[in-house]
Amino acid sequence: MLTETDLEAGRQAAERLRSALARQAIPLPAGGTVGVSASFGVASRSEVPAPSSADALVSLADPRLYQAKAAGRNCVRP
Repeated sequence: MLTETDLEAGRQAAERLRSALARQAIPLPAGGTVGVSASFGVASRSEVPAPSSADALVSLADPRLYQAKAAGRNCVRP
């Protein structure tokens, strides 16, 4: 959770994380490498009626995470 962050800034932060992870190559003990991917669901406090709670934000972000996975993974869904 990024407190005091609006939806667009949260989306940008998630995209930076996703992109950084995608650039990683994890070495395998037997040789070679494996790539990393990540999907993110992003929600903002402004989307949740006041008073907002962590549970309310997670309830909003969770289906967005599943949308990102359904869209082919390795993406961000606000």
